Amino acid sequence: MKVIAEKLDECVDHGRVGNADGYLATNRKIAGVLRSTYAHRLAFCEANGLCIDDIKGLVVRHKCDNPRCINPDHLEIGTIRDNNLDCVKRGRHPMPNAKIDREKAERIREEYGTGQYTQKQIGEKYNISRTQVGGIIRREQWG
Repeated sequence: MKVIAEKLDECVDHGRVGNADGYLATNRKIAGVLRSTYAHRLAFCEANGLCIDDIKGLVVRHKCDNPRCINPDHLEIGTIRDNNLDCVKRGRHPMPNAKIDREKAERIREEYGTGQYTQKQIGEKYNISRTQVGGIIRREQWG
């Protein structure tokens, strides 16, 4: 897949139908096995001299917020957490559905800091998971 952009700052559309979110899944022979992967992942790897397996466990993020784009200049590697933080920073995170707000997050940190409550107890009180409570305490959520 060769990507050619008229200008480096332009998005390059993959030109196919794609899935409901606009991403294009494509089949490629990788290490002799036919595997499905996303076109933007292939474009990133080809532009950076990498194999798909080199980025296993990582995501290829769109700096342009256009899932149809395969311009390598618009793509960067990161973790799922990085991608989720991008989503929040760019206003695409479904925050209206959040069960807590910043004020409740601060209360959770205070309550946990007293040593009187476990993460599980706090989660039950606020109707969130123990994992979410841990993320709030470590400031990975509602930092």
